[in-house]
Amino acid sequence: VEHDAFWAARIREQVDHEVIDVPLSPRTVDGHRIAYYDLAPAQIGTDVAFAIIDGPPAHDAAIRDTRLGACDLIPPCLEKDFVVIVDDRERAGENALARMLEAHFRAQGIEHAVNTVKGAQSQTVFAAGRFKGAAYF
Repeated sequence: VEHDAFWAARIREQVDHEVIDVPLSPRTVDGHRIAYYDLAPAQIGTDVAFAIIDGPPAHDAAIRDTRLGACDLIPPCLEKDFVVIVDDRERAGENALARMLEAHFRAQGIEHAVNTVKGAQSQTVFAAGRFKGAAYF
């Protein structure tokens, strides 16, 4: 899922799966006004086994909560066996997103593993089902 048409075209040339190109639209998530992908979970489907949350841009204070929209978009699309990576976990918005996803998976009774990999940047990995061990790679 990408909002920048140029970037979507570039990625489309490099992968064998669909790249969904949609604009950002205003919405409210967990009390935060954000701009997020203008897309319903049904447009993605329910067969996502691997998701990396690395967009839309959230690099400064004015847009830091933008990725919170993933909490509404991604979980309904996941297979029972999945890996979800939240990139840039060291940032406040992504930290909040990871906490929201953790709360969602617990509330839904989804048995999963979670681990944060720290380096120059941090990623939090959620993994469930047969991919549960991937949280520790």
